[in-house]
Amino acid sequence: MFSWPDGKSDITKTEIQIKKFLNEDMDVNWVKNATIRINKKSITLTNGVEPKNKLHFACKKNSKVSLEIKNRDDKNYRKVLKLVMDMENDTRNIYKLAKFDLALHLEIDTFRLNNQDVDNIQKIVLDALKRDSSENYLYEDDAQIFRVLCWKTKKEGDDKYNMVALTISIRVYAPDKPMLMVKLDNMEDDF
Repeated sequence: MFSWPDGKSDITKTEIQIKKFLNEDMDVNWVKNATIRINKKSITLTNGVEPKNKLHFACKKNSKVSLEIKNRDDKNYRKVLKLVMDMENDTRNIYKLAKFDLALHLEIDTFRLNNQDVDNIQKIVLDALKRDSSENYLYEDDAQIFRVLCWKTKKEGDDKYNMVALTISIRVYAPDKPMLMVKLDNMEDDF
């Protein structure tokens, strides 16, 4: 994380925060000796007189910040990342979006079990949980979801009632931990 300067803050401190954020959190190593230009709507970092690498932060609407990285030696290299901006005491704090694992378990009647596509269910749920115009959300953008485990099972009970149960589990992305469907007696599903 780093704080976007507001004109009153110490620019040197901000430059150190930006370089540390890019080097440690974003794994952009060439910024250590980069030149920084800062204004209210953008931050640009370049290295050398004829910049080989260029990095550009642009402040967008809805508390979003884009980060664009280019390399002059490789004209096809262009990386765009989404970051989030949060206002705290008139300071604009910039954060890397967290990554998540998401598990969805849908219990449905026999007809839907045999006819409902699991990928359609997944898309609807992913879109419903992301930040939009609502203040209630689990993540900024569904691009933050790195792994999804989605399955459907037959709902116990009478098929003449059109009942559905949806269980959503979310955790911070843990690539070293497997996502498993486990049904324990008298307990909720776990992943």
